Amino acid sequence: MARTRSSSSRAAPSSWLTRLFSRRSSKADGDVALGDERTIYVNAPLPAGAFDERGRPAQYTPNQIRTAKYTVLSFVPKNLFEQFRRVANVYFLFLLILQFVPSITTGSPGLSAFALFVIVLLTMIKDGYEDSKRSASDKEANRAPAVVLGRGWVNTNKPPAHFFRPRGIMRLLWSDSGAEGSVGGATTTAAAHTATTTVDFGKDTRSTFDFDQDNSSGSAKQKHADGHISRGSAAMNMDGSGSDYWLATEWRHLHVGDIILLREGEPVPVDLLILSTSEEDGTCFIETKNLDGETNLKNKQCPLNTTHVASPQQLANFQCIIEAEPPSTHLYSFKGTIQPLASSLSSNNYGSKPEGSQKDPLSIDNLLLRGSVLRNTQWVAGVAIFTGDDTKIMMNAGETPSKRSRIERMMNYQVISQFCLLFVLCFASAVCGGIYYGKVNSFQDLFVVRYQTGSNQSAPMFGFLTFWTSLILYQTVVPISLYVTIELVKSFQAYFINQDMDMYYAPTDRRCIPKSWNLSDDLGQVEYIFSDKTGTLTQNVMEFRQCTIRGRIYGEIVGDDEADRAKELREAMQNKMRTFFENPYRQNDTTTFLDTTIYDDLRADNTQARAVIEFFTVLSLCHTVISETPDPDQPDYIVYKAQSPDEAALVSTARDVGFTFIRRDKDRLHCNFLGHLQTYTLLTTLDFTSARKRMSVIVRREDGRVMLLCKGADSVIMERIKDNQERLRQATLDDLELFANHGLRTLCLGYRILEEAEFVSWKRDYDQAMASLGDRESEVEVVCDRIERELQLIGGTAIEDKLQDGVPETISQLALAGIKLWVLTGDKTETAINIGYSCNLLNNDMQLIVVQSDDKESTRDQLERALREFGETHADLSYRGGGGGPMSGRDAPLGLVIDGQSLKYALEPDISPLFLELAVRCQSVVCCRVSPLQKALVVRLVKDGLGTLCLSIGDGANDVSMIQEADVGIGISGEEGLQAVMASDYAIGQFRFLQKLLLVHGRWSYLRITSMILNFFYKNVVFTISLFWFQIFCQWSAANFFDYTMITLYNMFFTSLPPGVLGVFDQDLPAAIGMVVPQLYKRGIYKLEYSMARFWMYIVDGLYQSAVITFLVMYTYYFSSAAESNGLDSANRDDVGTVGAFCVVLTTNMYMGLNNRSWTWVMPAAQVIGIALLMAVFFIYGAMYSTAFSAGAAVRIFAQADFWFLLILTVVTCLLPHYIAKFVRSAWYPTDTDVVREI
Repeated sequence: MARTRSSSSRAAPSSWLTRLFSRRSSKADGDVALGDERTIYVNAPLPAGAFDERGRPAQYTPNQIRTAKYTVLSFVPKNLFEQFRRVANVYFLFLLILQFVPSITTGSPGLSAFALFVIVLLTMIKDGYEDSKRSASDKEANRAPAVVLGRGWVNTNKPPAHFFRPRGIMRLLWSDSGAEGSVGGATTTAAAHTATTTVDFGKDTRSTFDFDQDNSSGSAKQKHADGHISRGSAAMNMDGSGSDYWLATEWRHLHVGDIILLREGEPVPVDLLILSTSEEDGTCFIETKNLDGETNLKNKQCPLNTTHVASPQQLANFQCIIEAEPPSTHLYSFKGTIQPLASSLSSNNYGSKPEGSQKDPLSIDNLLLRGSVLRNTQWVAGVAIFTGDDTKIMMNAGETPSKRSRIERMMNYQVISQFCLLFVLCFASAVCGGIYYGKVNSFQDLFVVRYQTGSNQSAPMFGFLTFWTSLILYQTVVPISLYVTIELVKSFQAYFINQDMDMYYAPTDRRCIPKSWNLSDDLGQVEYIFSDKTGTLTQNVMEFRQCTIRGRIYGEIVGDDEADRAKELREAMQNKMRTFFENPYRQNDTTTFLDTTIYDDLRADNTQARAVIEFFTVLSLCHTVISETPDPDQPDYIVYKAQSPDEAALVSTARDVGFTFIRRDKDRLHCNFLGHLQTYTLLTTLDFTSARKRMSVIVRREDGRVMLLCKGADSVIMERIKDNQERLRQATLDDLELFANHGLRTLCLGYRILEEAEFVSWKRDYDQAMASLGDRESEVEVVCDRIERELQLIGGTAIEDKLQDGVPETISQLALAGIKLWVLTGDKTETAINIGYSCNLLNNDMQLIVVQSDDKESTRDQLERALREFGETHADLSYRGGGGGPMSGRDAPLGLVIDGQSLKYALEPDISPLFLELAVRCQSVVCCRVSPLQKALVVRLVKDGLGTLCLSIGDGANDVSMIQEADVGIGISGEEGLQAVMASDYAIGQFRFLQKLLLVHGRWSYLRITSMILNFFYKNVVFTISLFWFQIFCQWSAANFFDYTMITLYNMFFTSLPPGVLGVFDQDLPAAIGMVVPQLYKRGIYKLEYSMARFWMYIVDGLYQSAVITFLVMYTYYFSSAAESNGLDSANRDDVGTVGAFCVVLTTNMYMGLNNRSWTWVMPAAQVIGIALLMAVFFIYGAMYSTAFSAGAAVRIFAQADFWFLLILTVVTCLLPHYIAKFVRSAWYPTDTDVVREI
């Protein structure tokens, strides 16, 4: 069993509530805490220390994952909890309960309950639909097929099927822990071996592979004369097809310690330690586009002491102990050891035996991460180290958040302010009601309505009941229908975004997909964008453009619009090459290095010719690429698969020039240089790392001489060249600076001839450092640094990383809109800086601050020094700092570049304020070599530290954490993996679509939602406060001014369409203007359209208009001489209430029409429909029901001239001040929008 180092440290039992509401599958009692190191026993019985005091083994996290927010059982309670985080929903629920009290109810509780139920249900359906897509993705991943070792083999690290299995309905919360994959055998120490012999796989009802396992046949294994073993998939029975040694299962049933077989093209289901591969040297290649968005291949290697394990039988007999570090978020590091047991070594009957049973170190090069894909390797067998939420990619993926828009969050404060207003209204009504209770012959006698709760009712009791009745009466001051309208409006906005063909990406047939409909208004308020680089800003396509060799520049830069010129140069190079030598490997149609003079220099047979040969020899040999011939009928057509696209571009250019790397046979490199076949022996590869910034290979030539070939960043190579090269050094640096100014990525090349004795001595030290169990990285670096000295400088390369279409223009437009862009990338610093220049994120006028350090104090010192130098001369550019201002002193803008190691310290609580203070003074920020978790932490720092609205955009699984952390997450659904898309709020095909999504749809959505909400509050204030003013005339008895039908239908029919039209169709400017004048977007960043000040302006407007309507109606009819046809006075409550209802509906509809920014037929139609519905309801209501209040009222008042005069007078009196204010503001104090509209 896998055991922990600190066996006493057990995880606390997790409650069923934790499992119910947590996204991550929490551990059961006895599970291993994430902070514990783990020891995994492969084909070995568990020691006594692996069990707790009750004889139970520790249980690791299952491989089943969940990124969805809800489960079947948690959906209803969790969604209700999220919905009732809205203060208004809690308020409506309280009022619903209150209406069931008979003595204070004013209407039907059933109608109120139905309204609340419909709102909650609609929201629940929308949330469930959105989350169902995540659940479908989880289900697809968890049920993906996998192949594990079977046929009686027992995983001793896995408990038997009955252990930790819940009973009854609680099984819905857990994945089945039964023997759906490998067989578990960790019961007791003594029983472990027995389990391996008693399990009968023949009784398993699942499908198994069945093939002949006769190892005596020549097809099973073939030994060659050189002692090597044939490891072809068919020969070694490792293809997984037709073998009962292998068992078909699903990803969710995999466990720590399972031996898993991968075949080419299959994704890795767990974090897998490689035991063996189809290659004799134990190497394999993986594609990590699902992790980091990159399509280039990366090389992985099995431990040296497991390369002999090459068949299912050997895997079943191979015994070892693996010690691994605790699960961590670090994608680029892993530490552990593997120790084969002596019994395993002695029973090895196949292949060569490793000597001894030493404990060998493990690194990230031995680990395949979940989500990567096996490429160019027939098969890989390995043991599961981390599963499920313990895998590195899942550790970097945060909880799926429940996001709410900024306006929705701000509405809570406005609703609270409405509560305060409501309390004032209710308290005033209660106090005044108690004072006036029992008084007779008062001015208000005409309209008095008293409670009938008992003959001995006191004034205080009357006031108390009046308070609660008023709470129900004035409930519309916080309209429940507002939330329904918001949901409907945002659904329409999402539809418009999805149907915009300007954001349609034809190559992948994808539109912009809104996945979180409630965030559309946030798209109009974004101040900071955090973007990945590879696959997001760039196409991840590298093109070799130029080079400098011995101080001379080669290569002509031809633009994409100069196709004829490029074709002419390619033909000229081809013709000149043919007069010199034949190059069947050249791919003339795709080569990007164009220069015919290079062959003239090669013909000269002088120092420059030798330098050219040395230059391209380094390009052809100093790499880790593998070559492929995809078409057997064209053996000369070679395609290179590399760990980085720029490395493939370098080798491809060397091939097209005439220095072709043909293939690699173990340690033999076969090449064709200028038409001559040559073979080099690869002795050692010193890999590139972000700390080294260089890569070297040591090869032996055919003449026996040993050469070290090196390529890397100019800053690293230049300090390692030998003396007496100052002129060449300066010329090369000048050329590289010229390349960089054109936005090209640069590398320097050098080489060194090694003496045999020196190499042998160095190799011994290198092997010893590689086997170190201590600080292995530091020891290896010291040894490598020793030999990578005294280099002969050859020259440098210039590669163009092709940007996506429209990226520079999009970044420029977003900058004009006041949006700050931060690039968070896993690439090295130089790469990120070069891309920054090419995409207009950085420019030559910018003062670049580069923070690179290896410790905390150095990071603090560099940040403090930069703040001392630039803090007073460069203003805070964020909204918090007023958006910046004129810079005093130095007028050059700032750009900040910080690497991952420095960022780790800069994000610590005591240094993060310094980092943020410096960053907000910079126009652009580039963070290099950052992990996925660091990306999320940077977003959180800015979001929480500045209180601003942040957007993250990326295309790989390593971007998921920052996408989920940001207020709005955008996933690129281009040609890379779709993990980012599944976790995003919006999915687009290209980065350039962000321009229209924000500057047009985002700005429109923000303006529309704010206008709709403010007008909604306004119309309800007018309606509700009219009821309050009426209390003056009914002795504060909480009587209705309007019929209850009017109260019920006011928001549902009479005034529902105009605010909906504002939210769906209103626009201040056409889409083209929003793209051309991006500065208009700043109004959203500065919160100018929706603030508490504007909110109270609308509330005050509503208070004024409600007073006008109530008092004009009341006093007009009180002093009026109007009479009905029977001669009776018309100043009765039903007539007055009906007149007031028409005045309120007409005024509010006309007011919302005035606030419409673009008049089309839709708004007048909405107003007419609302008023027509009012008239229809009153006529139909009066005809169908003979009530004491409204029966016949509409018919009577239409015959009165006072009604029509009062209707016009009320509307004009209410709207005239608002119209004058709008005119004065637009004429004398115009906004940017007003100016552009006039133009």
